Amino acid sequence: MNAIPDTAPRRQERGPAHRSAWARLGVAAACVLFIVVIAAMAASDVVRGYRAVLAETQRDLDTHARIIAEQTARSIQAVDVVMTHMAQRLYRGDLAALDDASLHDLLRGQAVGLVQTDGLVVHDAQGVARATSWVHPPPEAANITDRSFFHEVRDGQVAGLYVGTALRSRIDGQWFFPIGRRIGGDNGDFVGTVGARGRIDYFQRFYGDALPEAGTQISLVHRDGTLVARFPVVEDSLGKHFPMFEALLASEAVGQHRAVLAASPVDGVERFGAARMVPDYPLAVIVARDSQAALAPWREQAIGTATRTAALAALATLLLWLLLRQLARVSAARDSLEMTRQRFALAVAGSDDGIWDWDQISGQVFASQRARELLGLPAGPELLHRDDWFAAVRFHPDDTGRRDTALAVHLAGRTPAFEGEYRVRHPDGSYRWIHVRGLCVRDAQGRALRIAGSISDIDARKQAEEALRRSEERYAIAMIGLNVGHWVWDVTSDEVFASSNLAGLIGLPPDEPMPTTAAAFMAAVPLHPDDSGALHRAAEAHLAGRTPRIDVEYRVLHRESGEYRWMHTRGQCFRDAQGKPRRVAGATLEVSERKRTEEALRRSEQALRESEERYQLAVDGANEGLWDWDLPTDMLFLSPRAQEILWRKAEGESRRPRREWIGLTDYHPDDVPRVRAAISAHLHGTTRLFDTEYRLRHHDGSWHWYRQRGIALYDATGRAYRMAGSMEDVSDRKNAEADRDRLEGQLRQAQKLEAMGTLAGGIAHDFNNILAAILGYGDMAQREAAEGTALRRHIDATISAGMRAKSLVERILAFSRSGMGERVPVHVQSVVIEALDQIAASLPSTLRMERSLRGGDAGVLGDPTQIHQVVMNLCANAAQAMRSAGLLSVELDSVELTEPLCVSTSQLRAGAYVRLRVRDTGVGIEPRVLERIFDPFFTTRDIGVGTGLGLSLVHGIVTDLGGGIDVDSRIGEGTTMSVYLPQQAFVAASVAVEEPVASGAGETVLLVDDEEALVRLGEEMLAQLGYEPVGHASSVAALAAFREDPLRFDLVLTDEAMPAMTGSELVHEIRAVRPDMPILLMSGYVSPALAARARELGVIEVLSKPLAARDMARSLAAALHRASVDTPH
Repeated sequence: MNAIPDTAPRRQERGPAHRSAWARLGVAAACVLFIVVIAAMAASDVVRGYRAVLAETQRDLDTHARIIAEQTARSIQAVDVVMTHMAQRLYRGDLAALDDASLHDLLRGQAVGLVQTDGLVVHDAQGVARATSWVHPPPEAANITDRSFFHEVRDGQVAGLYVGTALRSRIDGQWFFPIGRRIGGDNGDFVGTVGARGRIDYFQRFYGDALPEAGTQISLVHRDGTLVARFPVVEDSLGKHFPMFEALLASEAVGQHRAVLAASPVDGVERFGAARMVPDYPLAVIVARDSQAALAPWREQAIGTATRTAALAALATLLLWLLLRQLARVSAARDSLEMTRQRFALAVAGSDDGIWDWDQISGQVFASQRARELLGLPAGPELLHRDDWFAAVRFHPDDTGRRDTALAVHLAGRTPAFEGEYRVRHPDGSYRWIHVRGLCVRDAQGRALRIAGSISDIDARKQAEEALRRSEERYAIAMIGLNVGHWVWDVTSDEVFASSNLAGLIGLPPDEPMPTTAAAFMAAVPLHPDDSGALHRAAEAHLAGRTPRIDVEYRVLHRESGEYRWMHTRGQCFRDAQGKPRRVAGATLEVSERKRTEEALRRSEQALRESEERYQLAVDGANEGLWDWDLPTDMLFLSPRAQEILWRKAEGESRRPRREWIGLTDYHPDDVPRVRAAISAHLHGTTRLFDTEYRLRHHDGSWHWYRQRGIALYDATGRAYRMAGSMEDVSDRKNAEADRDRLEGQLRQAQKLEAMGTLAGGIAHDFNNILAAILGYGDMAQREAAEGTALRRHIDATISAGMRAKSLVERILAFSRSGMGERVPVHVQSVVIEALDQIAASLPSTLRMERSLRGGDAGVLGDPTQIHQVVMNLCANAAQAMRSAGLLSVELDSVELTEPLCVSTSQLRAGAYVRLRVRDTGVGIEPRVLERIFDPFFTTRDIGVGTGLGLSLVHGIVTDLGGGIDVDSRIGEGTTMSVYLPQQAFVAASVAVEEPVASGAGETVLLVDDEEALVRLGEEMLAQLGYEPVGHASSVAALAAFREDPLRFDLVLTDEAMPAMTGSELVHEIRAVRPDMPILLMSGYVSPALAARARELGVIEVLSKPLAARDMARSLAAALHRASVDTPH
């Protein structure tokens, strides 16, 4: 240890005559006093160290409790968001409208990703489980009628989300805590709950992963003091009430965030503990650490301090003995002792855990054993030379430069202290974070004499911060991918938390820190001057409870482009039990493109209005039909031409009271309010010209369109006294416009359906290949499984799901099969009866069906399956339009159109038609929706209810058959869909005959498919049907095998879409070797082009995947029979 020169004046050396007993006594007293001072300083250091450990422990435990409480809140909040959505969706009767299977499917879709729960469950008002997300139907054990938490939610004791205490499940015996929300009815009455089982094991594993260090335990406690979850796990304590927890949470609730030392009520171990309430939920997180582990650093420091103090006392005793013997050396001994005291005092002043001291004059570096341990050095001498010291300590390469710069700046006197956080490498190869502090001591000229300080272990805190940073980074990446900025405002603390991409969206500089308070945040956003108060007013109104949410659009200045961009901000306030705002969360996204589109539309409309005004001025006063209205006398003049336009002849006197003219006319009731409003607006000066169009009853009983234009004259007071203008019959123009709009609509619909057909054909082949394997293997497994077994039920369910998927593919493929295939006469009434029988079996008891089938033997030329789809889709749409109860009426008859008829989708020619009418008493269709009901994938229903293909499919089939659809809908009364199909002939009803499955007689079949699974499936099916299959997954290999022995094979069954060589190419090559070879082609998508190409190549039949065993047997037998007939004997 190096001494610092003593700059204080020394006393004169005393001579030998003064070396008396009093002098020795004085020296002894001074030494004893020195020892006492050292001991006192050591005791003070120990006390300060103890307090520092307590403070650090408190900060560490409180930090971890806060972080884990926030993470716990996020986990529960995710469940809360889903339940809030479900409760709102099932509100006002939707719960009763859904059957249990649909409710199960809905819950299963909503439960995806909620790993913190065992799934979702909906109970009715009696606590009986309607449906769960994990099994259908729900087990009886899922009923909660006798559960206390159900009574609390039912009786309205809980506002918002209910979170209960730990319970054992009656289903599987696992520990869980209930989470639920109340579902209200139309009158606010209780109709049920939507709930979930919070997985206690999930939170215990999460707490186990989050443990900062050994000796720490984390508990999740209910607000009433009941233990919900704990790690390390003590299962016997779950669900028990502990008064100590309740008292601790009461202190935390009033803002006393401090660690306490007490014996755990769970295992009796004395621990320091800190608690934090889980935001917005009746839960709290308690993080506790064993007192032995928490005080271990302090004990180590205290032992080290005591050891050094004892060593110093022994040294002082030795010095006393030496001083008494050799007073001549007392000055040097005193200087050495003073140097030691100063270094120790400086080290203690700047220390926390490890102590270090660097003598700038001698280059010697002192480090305590604790400092060496924190720096990753083995036990060794406390004093080393500077070069040896820096060579031994291995800082992280990224931190070395920062450390050197900070140290040099402080030694130069430009910073008040040396302080930094760095990583050092330990013997096991890992890097640990330390916090280094230091102060420099200088001489009178400001030169550095020494620098001393302390080293603290901050690795646990850094790891917790890094874990939190990674979590926030993942969340930020997800939000950036959606180009949505998210923000949260803590109303109580006025803190604002925002995602990183929000700054760029709202025009804040990306390289500057985001404002952290609401006022600063609002002031920093570069709003357009016209929108400066919009955001503030929207937030203020929502916080005051006047609006259901924040929903506002405004402009912000983009700093790079200098242009204003439109933003749309939506937010929701979360309140406490007293209704006070606690937190506001929301999202902001850019809507500039939509605003530009709206502005372009507005300019277009403005241009159209200006064009019409110019036209009005150009034709003002034209001799079409003139009228002149004297307002004071209410006399109206109509020119003879005007009378001819209205009634085809003059009606006598041209000037009469206006009421007489009105008595001669019959206005369309829908136009009267509009005409009156136009007249009133012009007379009051709000319109420059009077220009309106309306309908009048013509002499032949039809409605004609008329256009009436005029202008008013005003007196000095601004009051109109005369109004005159012209009128004309514009029926031809209006009819032409209607025809044009209808044709344009039909063209757009045809283009949409054509695009959907192209897309459907592209995906059908691959999807049908998948379904072929599922249904094929399922069919074989079904035949082998015994009736009534669980295996048979599982296989039946699998085949049923596969058939539903096949049906969906067929519906999609209907868009690409327009005009394809051979049409046959269809007995329509038989198909309708079959479809209605299927629909009646699936209708709920609240819906009634009435039939009036008078079609007889009327037939159409088409496809029975397609007509069946038309009936099924129309009836399904009608049933879904009646949410609770209603009447579904189906009528079938034949009609003869003597003249063309204009319907909603087209104009029908005169002739005989089969008419199908489907009526419902549902909610009706809004006029703005009517024009889109036949668009593919367009639907007004909730997500997961319907595909949006039903009416598009109906439209495509009816149009393809040369028919049309007429839609008549009234809001609140219901909708009538009338389908007109051209009647071709009278057809007798067919009788279905069950044909036996044809079997083979050992014929060899060459099977080719690029899917290995389908080859194996086909071989098994062919073998079961009595054939000898030879399968190949490569068309090239199959061709080689055929060329090697062409006479070996009796038939070829090949797929079309294959790599290297398509099925059509393979057929061509086989025909070149053996022209008479019977060949069947199969494909997941049989397009018209493929069917034509197959006919050209001589393919007997093109089969559509997936193939059923019966269909395959029929096609094979027919092909072999045809080949035997065609082959000469």
